[in-house]
Amino acid sequence: MNSTSHPATKSPGPAAHCVPTRATESAGAAACSVRTTHDPRGPIHAAVLMLLLCILLPTLAPAAASAQPNNTPNSLYNAASDRFHAALHAHDASPGSGAADFLAAASLYNTLITEHHLDNHTLHANRGSALLLAGDTGRAIAAFRRAQRLDPTDPAIRDALAAARARVPIALTPQPADRLRDLALAWRGYLPRPWLLAAAVLCYAATWLAASARLLGHRRATPLALTTASLAALAAAPLAIESALDSPLDQCVLIAAGVPALNGPPPGAYSPTFTNPLPPGLELRILEQRDAWLHVQLPDARDTWLPADAVERL
Repeated sequence: MNSTSHPATKSPGPAAHCVPTRATESAGAAACSVRTTHDPRGPIHAAVLMLLLCILLPTLAPAAASAQPNNTPNSLYNAASDRFHAALHAHDASPGSGAADFLAAASLYNTLITEHHLDNHTLHANRGSALLLAGDTGRAIAAFRRAQRLDPTDPAIRDALAAARARVPIALTPQPADRLRDLALAWRGYLPRPWLLAAAVLCYAATWLAASARLLGHRRATPLALTTASLAALAAAPLAIESALDSPLDQCVLIAAGVPALNGPPPGAYSPTFTNPLPPGLELRILEQRDAWLHVQLPDARDTWLPADAVERL
């Protein structure tokens, strides 16, 4: 029998199969294409489908549960926090224990940073704390350095970095240029970068407004333009100095222990630079790279060559 459109009536026989149409959807009404052809195999097919569903449902439910994402940022962060606190309790009960959980927590924090691109100071600081408690001083210092670069005003990060540096068993006298550099960047512990940037932008805009007013004949706008221009330069100067003096591209931290420091890149052609290997956690400046070797400078201006995989770049 041909199908007829009859939304207001019901078929007295078998259940009607409703198929929405575009015309009725646009009009806001439901339309049904009623088919009155009776299929005697319908109940049998329905019973077979129900039986199969009852058989397969217990099998499909665990598979569907296991298919749920378990590597979302929230789940990874919660897992990292659980591992960290479990290790912390073990460490408090028995100092020196819990290293495996600390390293697992650090790995989860690193996954959030690298794979989920959550590059914020809290995750770096948490990773640094886990690494430091696990005994990995070199990677902990690198993590705290990244956290401090993102938020230099956080005193907790500053104290954690100082505690990690205190574990490096070497005392080097920094050269005068590094002292001047630290002095020029001392503002970072007190003035947030967004404040300086906002002040520079506002003063720059005010300078243009005052200059426009001067062009329109307002003579008093000249001192105002000079004042706002000076304030804009004063606010932008620390940011420019930081960009010039503190580039992370040439900075690294030694993370491997017992690595020989040589006077040249070939491992068999040059003698060691120092009598003892350099300790992990030593902060270095990269001068050049040749293949798998880095020419680095120590804080006291001495230089040596190290394998590239023995350091972690910042």
